[in-house]
Amino acid sequence: MSDHDYNHELGCDAEKLFAAIGRFVFEFSRLEDVLKGRLAFVLDLREEQWRSLMPGLDFAFACNAARKAFKDKYEESHPKTWSKLDRILSQALAMNQHRVRVAHGFWYLNGPHGLNVHFSRHTLMEGDFYFKEGQLLGLAAEIRSLRNDLWNAIKAASA
Repeated sequence: MSDHDYNHELGCDAEKLFAAIGRFVFEFSRLEDVLKGRLAFVLDLREEQWRSLMPGLDFAFACNAARKAFKDKYEESHPKTWSKLDRILSQALAMNQHRVRVAHGFWYLNGPHGLNVHFSRHTLMEGDFYFKEGQLLGLAAEIRSLRNDLWNAIKAASA
């Protein structure tokens, strides 16, 4: 079945949905890369240490490890930076819940904007997500903003 057939039969603009999913995944991967890079920077890891450790860290663990490392480094010397970093990490962990749904949910081309159905391991409940126009692109923009805020906060504190 071609994308045109999907669009005609189910009413969804498949290319827009595929592009939105891709944008979300791209922005999240960039956030994860910056998070791990800033964690390595704060921990003063050498390149070979970074290459050995960071690929094995899942995102939630990396956020929690960064929270401890950033707190230890910035809480007393740069309290405003620490407060900002703590907020960024909380928001990043919340975004990780969206990543789980995007990556592990079931995507359908139903409706005008598509639909994601995800079954939560924690609540054992099924839910419908991302069926409103622009939801994924809005989340991607928020993730990009978090990434930039994270980079800039540590850059400013390290200057």
